[in-house]
Amino acid sequence: MTKRFQQALDLALATHSSQTRKGSEIPYISHVMAVSSLVMELGGDEDTAIVALLHDTIEDSNGEVTHQILKDKFGATIADRVLCLSDATTFPKPAWKKRKLAYLDNLSKADEQTLLVCACDKWHNLTSLLRDLDDIGDDVWERFSAPPEEQFWYYQQVYNTVCESVPLWLAERLEEGLDELEAILFDD
Repeated sequence: MTKRFQQALDLALATHSSQTRKGSEIPYISHVMAVSSLVMELGGDEDTAIVALLHDTIEDSNGEVTHQILKDKFGATIADRVLCLSDATTFPKPAWKKRKLAYLDNLSKADEQTLLVCACDKWHNLTSLLRDLDDIGDDVWERFSAPPEEQFWYYQQVYNTVCESVPLWLAERLEEGLDELEAILFDD
């Protein structure tokens, strides 16, 4: 681990130290660490692993101020890749659908390494969602600001954007997760 990676981990810890995953007591930092770990396991370079650690810092803190901090500490490329993976830079955040459409538009212009971070992020979120559906059932949907059908639509759109650019193993896992979620939501 290099000093830059350690600095990114420290910043992620500072940003997310008091946060938990939606509707749980799981420390939020576990999510960004899992995404970064998966990125590294799938061949991402150090910059991409750093982007993975920081992928939620802009939307979970001071937006444009955080973007500038990332530029100063890690350079414009990393900061802009994190910005690409952020669905909001202001608080309060815009409406859910507006944020997700803007995110998808940003994703359509992203490089392969940024798409790798996105896919790892969504895969971790999707597997966490499926696990929580097994554990607590439909009450899990109360955590979200959009209904289950919209959540499924969003995951499907992200998958359609990243599937050709990420390792086959990850694309297949995302597809399997989507199939499982679709069965839960739409099969009688």
